[in-house]
Formats: sequence, C-alpha cells, structure tokens
Amino acid sequence: MKKSIFAILKEKLQGVGETKKHLFAVYSLQIVFVLLGFLINLLIARFFGKEVFGEYSYFFSLGIILSTFASLGIYKFISTHKFSESVKLYLQSVPVLIASSLVFGFLGAFVPQWLNLNPRISYFVIIVVAYVVFRTLFLSKISPLRAAHKFVQSNVISLFSRVFFLLFIVLGWLYDLKILLFVGLPISFLLLLLYPIPFYRKQETKGLDSGLGSNSGLFSSLSFGLNEGIFSVLIFSSFVFLLQDLSFLLLFHIDRLSIEYILGSVVLGEFNAISTFTNVIRISSGIFPLVLIPLAASKRYKIRKSLFSLLLFLVPFCAVVLFATPILLPLFFGSAFQAPFSLTLALVVSSLLLVVYSFLSSLFLGRKCEKKFVRKVLLWDFALSFIGNIGLNIWFIMAFGVIGAPIATAVVLILKSGLILWAFEHSKRNNLLASDIQAKEVEAVES
Repeated sequence: MKKSIFAILKEKLQGVGETKKHLFAVYSLQIVFVLLGFLINLLIARFFGKEVFGEYSYFFSLGIILSTFASLGIYKFISTHKFSESVKLYLQSVPVLIASSLVFGFLGAFVPQWLNLNPRISYFVIIVVAYVVFRTLFLSKISPLRAAHKFVQSNVISLFSRVFFLLFIVLGWLYDLKILLFVGLPISFLLLLLYPIPFYRKQETKGLDSGLGSNSGLFSSLSFGLNEGIFSVLIFSSFVFLLQDLSFLLLFHIDRLSIEYILGSVVLGEFNAISTFTNVIRISSGIFPLVLIPLAASKRYKIRKSLFSLLLFLVPFCAVVLFATPILLPLFFGSAFQAPFSLTLALVVSSLLLVVYSFLSSLFLGRKCEKKFVRKVLLWDFALSFIGNIGLNIWFIMAFGVIGAPIATAVVLILKSGLILWAFEHSKRNNLLASDIQAKEVEAVES
C-alpha cells in the first residue's frame, strides 16, 4: 500500500530537531502568505493602476511602522512566558496598548497630513488610527499561542486577515471605490479581534505550560486587569523587544515612505511591483523573530554553522529570483511595469542581507545575555535603523533616484549585522551570558 505524502513527510520530520520542525512548518505556511500577498499586489496594480498601488503601499507601510511603535514590544515579551501567564499578560496589557495605539496612530498620521505628505484620501488619518489600534491588539492577542510554541496556529489565524482583505479589493473594483482598499485592512483585523480563539479555552486540559517559557513565574501571581505595577514592568521588560522589532521593520518599510515623500506614488507603485517578486527572499526574515526568540531562550546556537547552512540555501535562490523577476513582472502586472536589472539586483542583495540580519538578531535577542549589554546593543542597532536608514534613504534617493533606496538599506544592514556579530563575540569573551541558563548546542538550521 502506497503511503500518502503527509505520512512520508511526518516520518521525515520525526528525525529532525525541534527548531527545524518549527521553521519548516511556519516557512511552509509563510509561502501561502507570500502567494496571497502577491495576489493582493497584483489585483491592486491591475485594477487600480500604479498611483493607487503606490498609495496603498504607503498606507500599508505607515500602518505597520506605527503599530509596531504602539505595541511597545509587549506582544513579543508575552511570547516568552508560560501559556497561562501569557494570557494574563495579554489581558492586562490591553488598556496600555489601546492608549499607545491612539497616541502613535494619531501623531504618526496627522503630522504627514499637516505637512501635506499623505495621499489625498478621505478620512485618511482616522483610517490609519483604526488600522494601528486593531493591528496592535491583534498581535498581542495571538502571542499566547506563540508562547505555547503553537506557531502554525497563530499564523493560520493571521492568514485570515489577508483573505478578508481580498474581498475588499474585489468590492472596491466592482463598485469603483478605492476607499475600500484602505478601510479593508483595519476592518479585517477588527473581525479577527472579535472572533474568539477556541485554543485559549483548552489551556488547562492540554498542559501547555509544561516546560514552556523562559520567564516562568514572573507574572503567575498577577490578577486579571490593570494593576498598579504592571505598566512599568511591561514597558521596561518589553523595551528590548520593541527595539528589535523596530530595527527590523524600519528596514522593510522606511524606503517606501521615503520614496512616497520624494518621488511620489507612481514611482512607489513601480518599486513595490518589483519588490513583490524580490520579497520572496525575505520570507525567513519574518519567521526567525517569531520562532527563534522563544526557542533561543532554552537553547544555545552554533552561529557560524547555522549561518553557513542558511546561505547555502539562500544564495542559489536569490540568483533564481534575480533573473526571473524582469521576465515575470510585465507578464503578471502588465507591460506598464518593467524591472531594470540594476534595481532588481540591488533589491535582491538587500533582501538577502535582511534575512541574515534577522537571523542573527533573533538569536542574539533570545540568548539571555546581561540585560544592560543587550539594551546597549539594541539602542545602537535601532539608531542605525532609524537615523541611519532614514538619512541614507533620503540622501541616496535624492542623489541616485529610486535605486538609492535598496542601496541605502543594504549599507545599513551590513553595519547592523556587523554590530550583532561583535555583540556575540563580546558577550562570549566577557562572560555576559546569564549564568542560570543551561542550554545544549544545536544548529539553528539543522541538516
């Protein structure tokens, strides 16, 4: 009797380590995310044209950056605890997250509006604020699933936000209402917020607390609701996660905001169309923080061997993307969209460097080094992402045009990766690893 492909796959996975199982599962699901993202970009570009596609790209990136600021790093801090503690932390953090979302959402959208930099869309500031509030709360709501190492379940839930958004794109095209492209995202996250997650109700019977979480016991005595000390504890403990999150996401989205402000929505639409293909390389960069930070809390990783294994897969894949993009772009998006080889090459290189940086920074953040040293490193890392990346993007875009954006990002990524590698060596030489962590040596990308 022939075995099904699922049975064969299960047998293969039984022989590999925990890290690779999680990465393989989430990576497979991330492919679905990429396909849906590709379909979303394709439909918007085809249905509404370059300019509207550029406006949507700006709105999408602005919302992600502002909601990351508004999250205060709390959702990643939650994922480092036992499941039952992480649920309490989520409930206690809701008032803080709502307040921060309103502040960052309003200021982040109103200031560009006041400077006449936002696209001319009705109620744009209100839509951005709604997007920031709902996305911020949603990220924290699914964090307990990641605390229980249920990475696939959390990503499946996230997947539905894109499915819902696809419906708004089609409705916007049918009724010639581009406003639905912008209200569709916050409404999609609101629907997921309102839907109860059955997994939460099964926490006691499933035994999810067993052996999970690197900060077990820190919040086990806290009651539901906001108490006097939770705010300062949350902010202080989540700060390093906020810096790591911003350092990563600013690299992904600052170039789009800079292009919109300097070159306009049409050029941004063309740039984002090419990025739709080259961003396939970046799949892993979004997975590593979600998977490796919780796992690295209980394991020690061989950096050089793991990095070599990662590059062994990525470099040939990047070459395929480089030569396929100029052919596939006009085929899917139409003859109005072209991919110059030089711009495509710059985007491929910056995407490769982003994956390497995400890998290194995720391992460093989960490695349990001395907290003061970690904050110092991440402050420098954040400075490179925020000040360095914004400054270089503006400078290079004004000097070289749109190709200046990926070149600026690549330069910053090289500096940031060098900083993290230095931090690894410095912490090892100066015995800055936490003494209470006992971890076995494993490869992050196991063969």
